Amino acid sequence: MNFKHRAGHSQPNYKTVRQRLTAHATEAMCTGCHKITDPMGLALENFDTIGGFRDTENGAQIDTAGRT
Repeated sequence: MNFKHRAGHSQPNYKTVRQRLTAHATEAMCTGCHKITDPMGLALENFDTIGGFRDTENGAQIDTAGRT
């Protein structure tokens, strides 16, 4: 299993959760589940870990658009 795209905040190329999860799309082992669960989770991405509303993450605009 390749963890190079894991959701660590130390990855300068992947500032938002959406960007980090999009990187998973290149890994066949990850895509099967992520294509189902990501749209639901990304819809709530404007809320941080304690429920505070935010428009940006690490200086990048948050995109909550998606389809299920």
